[in-house]
Amino acid sequence: MALLTRVGSLPVSAINVGLAGSVAGFGIQAAKLQADIAKLGLSTIAQAQVALDFPPSPASFAPAAVAALDPIELASVLNPVSIAGGSVDAALDATLELAIVTAQLEVAEELHAAFTAGLDAGGLAGWSYSGNAPGFGSELERYTLNGFGRTAAATEVQGIVIATESFSAWGAFSQGVNTGGTANTEASAARARLAFLGELSGARWNTGVADVAASFGLFVAELRGKKAGIVASLEFMLGLDLPDPTVVVDAGLSIFADIGIDGLLDNMLNVRADIGGAISTVQGKLDLLLEGAADIGAQLSAGGLTFWTYAGAASAFGASLRSELARGIPGGTGARAPAYGLAIAGSPTAMALFGSIFKTA
Repeated sequence: MALLTRVGSLPVSAINVGLAGSVAGFGIQAAKLQADIAKLGLSTIAQAQVALDFPPSPASFAPAAVAALDPIELASVLNPVSIAGGSVDAALDATLELAIVTAQLEVAEELHAAFTAGLDAGGLAGWSYSGNAPGFGSELERYTLNGFGRTAAATEVQGIVIATESFSAWGAFSQGVNTGGTANTEASAARARLAFLGELSGARWNTGVADVAASFGLFVAELRGKKAGIVASLEFMLGLDLPDPTVVVDAGLSIFADIGIDGLLDNMLNVRADIGGAISTVQGKLDLLLEGAADIGAQLSAGGLTFWTYAGAASAFGASLRSELARGIPGGTGARAPAYGLAIAGSPTAMALFGSIFKTA
């Protein structure tokens, strides 16, 4: 038995659920970037204080640097007992940061897993439409009567239909969903235009989530790397894997020999200048992130999309919609009003996967 069920009039945010869910991802990315800016700002303040007496003369700097590399002094500094006694505050800070990063990573990985599952769904057939509402059903019936693509007429499928009379709402919806360009020009009630867009993957349908996921995967990898770094630092603070003082001394003396005191002082000046540039770079990333989040928020706020779900034979998909739209979109202005629509159908398994980023039930 074929069953087309009208869910109701929904906003984009209730349909493109993956894009709506990505807002949480934008939030944790923004929080991390703001924390990075704050840390860089503290570094700038610290370097500004150093700069009051900088640069020291090589004559005074060289003996102090060599003295710091004295093996006996360095062995004392690297003694696990000394480190354990002097790094309590640092360990507490690192533990707190680890808790924050771990919480962020849990949210990020959960979102990324949902994105990946939905984007990997394959074989989803779809049609875009513009014209009067009854034409959507009658044209889709013609296209699906004998099955579609590689799907036989008797195959049991699940499907969804989205339709609206609002050109602006359709335009917002189409920014994150492949509608075949039906939002580019206003519909003509006198002409029914249905286009079969093919059997595509979830990534090809939900283009908004695909774009977000591409950058979000890099963010997940960054958080994993940061977590690993904090864990390594905590292990060091606990006295694990401490370096041999003689190795540190030899490396330090080699640097002095290769670069020289003047070169080291020049490098310190460059580092101070680079912090300002790093803050600008991170701020630029944050600005772009917030701008993207605002754009997505505007898309998600659009409403007035009527949504249906379908379960039944492939051949009856269009016929059930024709019956539903015979008098126009329910709650709309009638059968002759211009309308826009998208229909997607596929196997229950593929639609279930797609459901992690797009409403399918």
